[in-house]
Amino acid sequence: MEPPELSEQGPSTLRARCEILERQKAFVAESLAEMQQTYEKVSCKLEYFSGLCEEYEQGALKQSNTPQE
Repeated sequence: MEPPELSEQGPSTLRARCEILERQKAFVAESLAEMQQTYEKVSCKLEYFSGLCEEYEQGALKQSNTPQE
């Protein structure tokens, strides 16, 4: 997170520690946004394939109509 030396140097390093934390917060926010996009894509694919699976199991979808990945 932050170099231990900064904490040991006392309050004179508060600004530097805040800057480190601000960069880390931005990195985490970006990572969360990417993970959210991935989550949404996986959710959409799951919904799509679950529907196909249900249709197939009910006999409404033939094997030849199933798209290949």
